[in-house]
Amino acid sequence: MKAMFDGVREFAKFNAKPHLFSYSQPYQLGSNGVNSPVYVDLASGDAAQFASRVEQFGGVVLQGAA
Repeated sequence: MKAMFDGVREFAKFNAKPHLFSYSQPYQLGSNGVNSPVYVDLASGDAAQFASRVEQFGGVVLQGAA
């Protein structure tokens, strides 16, 4: 499952909260500016919980929605 956040600030809000799952190192495609999308992949844990947290903090689940 992959998630995208609109920028570093949105990802930081998501990342600041406790999680019940682990995910890949955040990465950006193209420009590495603060307003470039940030992507993470679910590594382990509950996919439904991950999707819920991503959406709660302004992200979008791109694939593998539970």
